[in-house]
Amino acid sequence: MIKKLQRKMVIIMMISVCLVLSAIMIAINVVNYSRIAKDADEIINIIGSNSGRFPKPDMFKPMGNNEFRDRDKHLNDFNINVETPYETRYFTVKLSDDNSVEYVDTGNVAAIDSSKAIEYANTVLDSNKTKGYIKQYRYNYIEETNMLVFVDCNKQLGTATSFLKASIIISLLGILAVFGLVIIFSNRVVEPVKLAYDKQRRFITDSSHEIKTPLAVISANTEVIEMLNGESEWTRSIRKQVDRLAELNSSLTELARLEEVNKKVNMEQVNLSQLLIEVVKPFNAMLEQNEKELLMDIDENVQYVCEKSEIKQLIGIYMDNASKYSKTFVKISLKKPNSKIKLIVENDTAGIEKGKQEKVFERFYRMDEARNNEVQGFGIGLSIAKSIVDKHNGKVNAVSDDGNIFRITTTLN
Repeated sequence: MIKKLQRKMVIIMMISVCLVLSAIMIAINVVNYSRIAKDADEIINIIGSNSGRFPKPDMFKPMGNNEFRDRDKHLNDFNINVETPYETRYFTVKLSDDNSVEYVDTGNVAAIDSSKAIEYANTVLDSNKTKGYIKQYRYNYIEETNMLVFVDCNKQLGTATSFLKASIIISLLGILAVFGLVIIFSNRVVEPVKLAYDKQRRFITDSSHEIKTPLAVISANTEVIEMLNGESEWTRSIRKQVDRLAELNSSLTELARLEEVNKKVNMEQVNLSQLLIEVVKPFNAMLEQNEKELLMDIDENVQYVCEKSEIKQLIGIYMDNASKYSKTFVKISLKKPNSKIKLIVENDTAGIEKGKQEKVFERFYRMDEARNNEVQGFGIGLSIAKSIVDKHNGKVNAVSDDGNIFRITTTLN
């Protein structure tokens, strides 16, 4: 149980770290790419508003730090560097009123000729988009001059791609580093829990051994009293309570034994179908006596590698629980639709809440109906069952879909 707790803690922490790092990385790269598009659009608007050319140098007014702002009304909203006209590779395509190509200007780019420029322009016109990317070229349609302007963003996109790759690698390395630290510190975090759990288990085991002696003495003294004075209501009550305490003591000892971490197990391949029938048959007579029906749906020759005695005990617990609390029937089914084995036990009942009933696997938990009827029990049997399933790396859940049928489904790998 401690290992499972530690594993869950590590998984939750790593998922949290991955989500946070992923969100940060995505946000930074989205902002980076958005900035590239925004800068390119600003340049495109300047070029498109100036008939496909950068404004002449005398149209700029110094603003300090080598930055200039165009005095023309079209350029008032954009900040550009004095070197921008010399650094920018671009070409323009002038369109006629019917959106056919009127002329092409490729004098400011070396990688694109007129035919390629016309091809790009036709692609843009066919897409019915006013802005976007074609390969490394950012384009905008300038409505006031009926012109398509393409700006080469290869350098900026290359830098952004390199940054993306670097951020992914750094994030992965960070996740690995955090994973190592989480593993190291999680051992320290769960250590107090482990110590408390070990002390609790030792207390249960030790107290169980100590309780056996007084129970044996009480039982022996009761026999002496009956020999001297005969059996009475009081001696029968004493025997009944001694038997209940002995049963509880045995269950607690079994639960502690199942939860031993380093306990040696004897795994073997068993015919689960035959074992199930063998365990279930004795319950049939008890059910018939109480006018209840036993239904079985068992696939033949289902093989499973397990600790046979514990799986036998598991089936017995399920059947005992279902037999006690059923109204008219108990149904058990064993299926192997794929690599996993499904063991399902269900019975009709009343007064149970709809939905998941995971609390039934907690120690000493009994549903209100069970507490109010005459059925004897301690609410520990299904806790033992869950420990057996966990030990075999399986999963178990309890559910009531309609409040009338209680079903326990066990999945064995």
